[in-house]
Amino acid sequence: MNMKKHHEELMRLEEIEKKFKFDLDKNILTLNGYLYANLNSIKMYINKNISREDLKNKSNLYVLKYFDGYVLTKKDDTVQPFGIKLNGNWNEGYALDYHTIDSFYKNIRTHIAEQLYRLKYIKEKHLAENIAKLAIDFLYLHLDQWKPDIIVPVPPTKKCRAYQPVYEIAKYIGKHTEIPVDLQSLKKKQSIFKVILMCIFDFFKLKNPFEAKNNKDPRKKRKLLKNSFIVDPNALNGKDVLIIDDVYDSGETLKEICNTLKYKGRVRNIYVLTITKTRR
Repeated sequence: MNMKKHHEELMRLEEIEKKFKFDLDKNILTLNGYLYANLNSIKMYINKNISREDLKNKSNLYVLKYFDGYVLTKKDDTVQPFGIKLNGNWNEGYALDYHTIDSFYKNIRTHIAEQLYRLKYIKEKHLAENIAKLAIDFLYLHLDQWKPDIIVPVPPTKKCRAYQPVYEIAKYIGKHTEIPVDLQSLKKKQSIFKVILMCIFDFFKLKNPFEAKNNKDPRKKRKLLKNSFIVDPNALNGKDVLIIDDVYDSGETLKEICNTLKYKGRVRNIYVLTITKTRR
């Protein structure tokens, strides 16, 4: 499926700078070769194919409305603001964007990471659909090749939440792409005692020792996750699966899930999409 075109909405970068009173050159951050706009007046994504060299000739740069903000693009007006390659024991995988950008000694979340944070911790449930729309826009670049039969979101560790953010995002993605979403076939092994303890930790906002993300040692994290997932051996047999998760950190959780799906669920192909990726 082709990238979206928005001919009728194209505006020159100089026009936007004048309208919102900013100079993009003075508000650009670079992370691993990608550019980020650190602006207060508007939310602006920058296409991944734009470099600092491109900024030297602003007459070739355009801005168009993109969901809750704008995207900076070249004259061909293709929209491709997302896509960080993820390597692992899956066929192909991406994160939409990094989780934070480092600016002047303080951590600043990327635009989509800020929405994810608000969805998870401020309980702004409606943002699940906003995030899903951005994910869908990116997925349309790959669905013709991947052709997933089913979407499987990563099972939650915190089961006492009023709603599960990853499940909500996955359901919206499934609704708009017409790909079935399976919330039942992949589960995380947890005793009732551990579930109760985790809810207590969560309620009092304490660091949870049972969450793999809180363990920064890759070997210990791998050991903690080993055999921690179970899959219905018949539900996904022979299928091409798209896994959805919120944040990619070390990748150990996804690797363990993929091992489970391959060797116990007997899936055919696995594709991965996470909303953000940490800067490790």
